[in-house]
Amino acid sequence: MKKIDAVMKVFKVDNDFFDLFEDLFDEGLTSIYETFVCLEEVKRCAYVLLDPEVFGSNLSDNLQDVFEDEEEYNEFVLHILANQPDMNEEMDENDILELCMNLADVESERYNTYSKWDDMV
Repeated sequence: MKKIDAVMKVFKVDNDFFDLFEDLFDEGLTSIYETFVCLEEVKRCAYVLLDPEVFGSNLSDNLQDVFEDEEEYNEFVLHILANQPDMNEEMDENDILELCMNLADVESERYNTYSKWDDMV
């Protein structure tokens, strides 16, 4: 898998969580974002592969509508590749391992938060 593909999948997961939480917030769970603040770490996992010195830590703030519009998606990918060409390379074992470990940490925190939250309701 290319690095850019992995990064975009991480951003998609973050986007999907945001959409889900937005729906829950609209249904009255107004503390959902504060409860699951750990999910802010999902998009940060992309920086295992992205160079924060090239993009800063807020690249994912530019994702609005990227997953709803193929042209915007392609432009976003091309922007990343233009600024960090090595993102078009295949992931090596170290990249995969580091990304998996970061995602596992986020999932562990999410699960623990969910368990505590579930016990309270």
